[in-house]
Amino acid sequence: GAFQQFFVNKNQRKPFYEWSSKSLKIKFLATLIGECIEDKLSESDVAKVITQSKSIAAKLDKISGRDVVEVRKKLLDLAQTKIPYFREMKGKSLDRVFWQIVTLENLQDAESIV
Repeated sequence: GAFQQFFVNKNQRKPFYEWSSKSLKIKFLATLIGECIEDKLSESDVAKVITQSKSIAAKLDKISGRDVVEVRKKLLDLAQTKIPYFREMKGKSLDRVFWQIVTLENLQDAESIV
């Protein structure tokens, strides 16, 4: 979109869903940092959660075919808050859906789906 047109070199431009995934990753990371600052999570636990979530996202990228639809539905069922524009999640990549729904509370459940 317009942002990329003015601020990103042509060869580095990405589809909108990738930008969306990146912003959702940052949101999750900010949540983890907040938990660490409030002494609810240790730095080593934060590091473990980051590693675990990246591992789940990598596994999701390997899922293909009909399994994608089933896994997407299971991930969406884990959402703990109402997803804005929920209908738009229908055709989104599993990576995008994962970063949309992931929380500290549902990380283990998300991993069990993969």
